[in-house]
Amino acid sequence: MNTDVLRRENVLRLGKFDAAVNALEKCVSINPGQPQVYKLMGRIYVIREAHAGAERAFMKAMQLNPGDSEAVYLLGRLYQSIGRLDEAARAFEKALELAPNLVRAQAYLGTVYFGLGRDAEAAEVLERSVAANSDTSKPDFVPHLEYGIYLQRMDRLEKSVAQLQRAAKLGSSNLEAWLELGRTLYRLNRLDEASRALRKAAELDSKDSRPHYLLARICYERGDSGCGDRHAERAEWNRDGEPQ
Repeated sequence: MNTDVLRRENVLRLGKFDAAVNALEKCVSINPGQPQVYKLMGRIYVIREAHAGAERAFMKAMQLNPGDSEAVYLLGRLYQSIGRLDEAARAFEKALELAPNLVRAQAYLGTVYFGLGRDAEAAEVLERSVAANSDTSKPDFVPHLEYGIYLQRMDRLEKSVAQLQRAAKLGSSNLEAWLELGRTLYRLNRLDEASRALRKAAELDSKDSRPHYLLARICYERGDSGCGDRHAERAEWNRDGEPQ
């Protein structure tokens, strides 16, 4: 990758999205044959919720380099995020043909299969992603998170906890891992553990209402209305348990 693209990646990491778009468009006008530039543009468009632009950018990257598994994976994530699950499944399947050890593609494919009602395939793919992840020197939290959420939705809560604990350990700065761990522990009535996980989630993003919603419920169930009211206010949630 050349230094121009690296500089534009740094702009993206700093959150200067308009500057990044302008810089990348200039880069494309000078040298339109760089797949990495189109992938960066696609990421920016995803953040800005410009889905059509993101789709065009990722597809251009794929056109320039048909063997680029990352571009196909990113297209799959885009389709998954906007509910185009059949297309997401095809993209993840293609990414795995190109890079069979891409554990995130495998994990998200399992989640997409579940969303499509293909439960048996979802379980198989998610289990395979967790197994593949354990064989790597740097395991990823995503397979454990996605499998844990799947097990939670299937009411296999004890097994879900084990996967979500692993996800939270590997992805200690990921809010979703702590939130889903807290949610599952709450359903198991393990309230002390649930509170700890949810407080960690709340620390990671003070603006996210979801941890406070569950913390409020725990406080009210324990008869601590002061604690419940504080978290309910943070969650913008009324005492009857319905979002305001």
